[in-house]
Amino acid sequence: RRRGAVADAEVDRVERRRPAGARATVEPKLAWLQSRLELDAAQLKKIVVKHPHLLRRSVESMESNCDWLQRRLGLNNAGLRKMVLRLPQ
Repeated sequence: RRRGAVADAEVDRVERRRPAGARATVEPKLAWLQSRLELDAAQLKKIVVKHPHLLRRSVESMESNCDWLQRRLGLNNAGLRKMVLRLPQ
């Protein structure tokens, strides 16, 4: 099974560091990242494979950080996406 370009093996790699049932918490985060940042499948994969620690954060925390960056730096959605793709931490 795949979520865009993120294969089961890649999600499994993240799950190994989490307790059983992690897939149920990871999939909503993938959906949120893809939707909030308007990412295509390749962009989502790039972020998740390079920075799997992002999936340990809550959606609320990521949303708060995105909102803060947009306000603080005056970014539109495209600018936020570009920044996150470069420096997702």
